[in-house]
Amino acid sequence: MQGPSDEAVARSGFADWSAAALQGPNVPLAFDRLRFVDEAGLVNQVLTAHWTDTTHQLRWRARHDARWADDARLRGNCGHWRELLAVPIKRIETLYWPDCKPALAHALPIKPTLYGGYFGAVRDRIPLAACDTLATAGSAALGDSRAARDGAGRRWRITAPHNLAVIRSASY
Repeated sequence: MQGPSDEAVARSGFADWSAAALQGPNVPLAFDRLRFVDEAGLVNQVLTAHWTDTTHQLRWRARHDARWADDARLRGNCGHWRELLAVPIKRIETLYWPDCKPALAHALPIKPTLYGGYFGAVRDRIPLAACDTLATAGSAALGDSRAARDGAGRRWRITAPHNLAVIRSASY
């Protein structure tokens, strides 16, 4: 959720929805809650949910997609977004320190590593990279992510290319 203030985001119902979404069957393997104020001064509240099983994620989505289809989300002064990824364990990379463990580090058998700080370090920590080049069609498939878009009252869908890298290593 993104809005002009904590009060506006609270009125959006996001906190209630996210609390309910973490109950019941096929819930995420792990999750993190984040809040920050971005460079535009907008309040962002984020729920990152992690699955390694696509079937569980799809079943969870079937229970919760009505919220995203509701046209009421297209009105008001808060923005709603979601990014859906289910990443198999052999494709997961995480780097953390013992005093800063994001949700996945608690949920998976991931050990701290000293291997970082050099070109290719992230790739070296992805188990599948040992036997797969992880080639992709390139960043052009996503288009220019910096392009200005009028998102008010609209829905945007972006399909990620094969082997997209999403890096969230102890970033908070």
